[in-house]
Amino acid sequence: MHRKLLMNEERVRRNLTDDAGCVLCGVTQESILHVLRDCHGANVVWSQGEIKFRNGSVDSSIKFSGLCWLLWKNRNMYIFQQYNHTTEELICSSKTVVSTIKDAVANTDRSRLSWPVRIKWCPSSSGWVEINTDEAFNRDDEIHTATGW
Repeated sequence: MHRKLLMNEERVRRNLTDDAGCVLCGVTQESILHVLRDCHGANVVWSQGEIKFRNGSVDSSIKFSGLCWLLWKNRNMYIFQQYNHTTEELICSSKTVVSTIKDAVANTDRSRLSWPVRIKWCPSSSGWVEINTDEAFNRDDEIHTATGW
């Protein structure tokens, strides 16, 4: 995530704003680490969220990424909708997100998963002319598009 998410610290560096402060707590440097860990609200969520991490477990990865996503989403909701979730709401939401992801993973029918097949162009046999085509179909509009070369 290095300099990919536009925190105020990065926005100042790119001359998009002159205020590097955190929109949630007012600290002078809003970095990604600050928003996801050090900001007062995030810090409380991490410490009171009763989120137990076990090294290397899928559960821990889901919990960690889900909570980071919720903290990022909360920051953006405050910026764009002037709403800041309470600690209790974030903790409850994190449990819901974790449960939803775990259910989705558990209910995935592994036999229906498709894997990409690498297709390689091969020249036609001697005496044949090959025409390469491609087609796309939009089910909503029932529109076909085809190309050839």
